[in-house]
Amino acid sequence: MSTLKLKDGTEIFYKDQGEGPVLMFHHGWPLSSDDWDAQVINQCSSSNYGSE
Repeated sequence: MSTLKLKDGTEIFYKDQGEGPVLMFHHGWPLSSDDWDAQVINQCSSSNYGSE
């Protein structure tokens, strides 16, 4: 699990996939990052982003 820890102690989980420009998906409560998996796969396989 990849996390980024902020100065105030908050930990932010992230997934790092593909290559190219940064594309960030943010979910709201009560969803999880898994809800974005299909969109991430679709974007990573497009011509603008590298695929893993």
